[in-house]
Amino acid sequence: MALVGGIRGRFEYPILKYLTTGGGLSIWSAKADVPGAKRKMAFDVGAFLKGRYPFSIKKYRLEAYVLLPVGFSLFTQQVGTDKNGAGYHIGLLPGMIMWVTSTVGVMFELGWSRSGWKYKAGGLEAGSALDQAAINLGVTIAL
Repeated sequence: MALVGGIRGRFEYPILKYLTTGGGLSIWSAKADVPGAKRKMAFDVGAFLKGRYPFSIKKYRLEAYVLLPVGFSLFTQQVGTDKNGAGYHIGLLPGMIMWVTSTVGVMFELGWSRSGWKYKAGGLEAGSALDQAAINLGVTIAL
């Protein structure tokens, strides 16, 4: 499968100076690499732990981190199945935030994620999984 694109929102709360936790929701789509395949939507909801190290270089405030997300995933109904594919997602995402103001930052992550689902069709159960490189670029806002 080839990831086409998506959007993600995360909310986090600091537990300690170097550790935060939180939750998030992502909506993305994928398309199988076969002729005639249609794009399918997936929805992920879950929690994460984030080990972080805030530091400064000259006037720039930065934060290096490693994000460990885990949660529930739902892949929209596949042809011939009795229901949508329910499953899990998990990942390992090292990243960096550069704060451009006191409350707005730019973030970049480069890591790995895995999603897996199970389906039922005609009394049989089947599963599929998607391992992928994850490259995320976005904006972070401190409330």
